[in-house]
Amino acid sequence: MPDRRCGITSVNFGYTFPWVVKTVKFGCGAANTVFPTPCEGSQVCFRQEKADRHADEVHPSPVPLKKIDEGVEDNRPTLKTEKLLLRPFRSADSTRVYEVCQDREIASRTRSIPHPYPKAAAAKWVAGYANLWRSGEAVIFAICPIEGGTLLGAVGLEINQQDHNTELGYWPARSSWGRGLCTEALGAVSQFRFDELGLFRVHSHFMTRNPASGRVMEKNGMRHEGCLRCHVRKWGVFEDIEVYGLLRSDYRTSENV
Repeated sequence: MPDRRCGITSVNFGYTFPWVVKTVKFGCGAANTVFPTPCEGSQVCFRQEKADRHADEVHPSPVPLKKIDEGVEDNRPTLKTEKLLLRPFRSADSTRVYEVCQDREIASRTRSIPHPYPKAAAAKWVAGYANLWRSGEAVIFAICPIEGGTLLGAVGLEINQQDHNTELGYWPARSSWGRGLCTEALGAVSQFRFDELGLFRVHSHFMTRNPASGRVMEKNGMRHEGCLRCHVRKWGVFEDIEVYGLLRSDYRTSENV
């Protein structure tokens, strides 16, 4: 059962969402798209076939998201919990990102962070996520103490609009380990992705030798879905990967328990 102490206490939007997830039918078939603009001569049709309606009753479609407010340059969301502020990354955060990612233990627990970590990579990584939010590809939060202070890590969602699901990823600084902060951050993001983004499924994975990551997922209601043996190579070693997932219906059921 998810630990509901980790829920969002407030969400600061002050804008509308930048993209829309919906199914549209063009002359060439169905597709999920962002700001659907049919090509010339194509007829847009939102009528679902009978089979589609039945499938939607079993697995409801995501809640349609609002269009972007074009007068807002940066409309990325901010979430608040009891102990944490989850906010957009700023250019000034790149120094702290570099410091955290220089920790060999952090790099060893993630698939994509190299060691040593190039300093220029931090600034490039921070700068890239505003566009990913606007295009509907991802939303990334900097994890910070609610009272202010040093950045504690990152948590984010890589969004698959075609299948209405998202991959969850996170990396906490070593200073935040064992304090329940990652569990709290994931709880807030869980609420956000289902309630605000209207997504249907979330999944995540971690290396089997890092069981603490699995405990964080389990505390937020995610279920173990399997093990991919020797699925990735990290520093020349084949690693087993544990896969966890959560459906919106699982999340709603656990809320009512």
